[in-house]
Amino acid sequence: MIAKTQRTTPAMSNFWTGFTVGATVLFFLGTKKGRSALKQIMDFAEHLENNIDDIVESAVETKTNKNKLITGATNITDLISKIQSALPEKRDISKFFVKNGKTLKSA
Repeated sequence: MIAKTQRTTPAMSNFWTGFTVGATVLFFLGTKKGRSALKQIMDFAEHLENNIDDIVESAVETKTNKNKLITGATNITDLISKIQSALPEKRDISKFFVKNGKTLKSA
């Protein structure tokens, strides 16, 4: 008997890959928005070294700011009071019903 070969990818995958690549190229080269987006991508890629330095620097600053916030509030009672002060006040809600033309108030 002849062994059947199994395909690992569906038969239409080449079509969809080509369609996606073609649509992407058409967008970037065929429209004004695409050309401006392509320019922005190219500018970002040219200045990637500076951009990565800025991103790393901002991440380090964010980490130090978080550490300051955590060390500033270590007492549990202070944390609970801050949370309770941030919550809105509970309002007394009264419900009114009408039965046989008379207004009834529920407690």
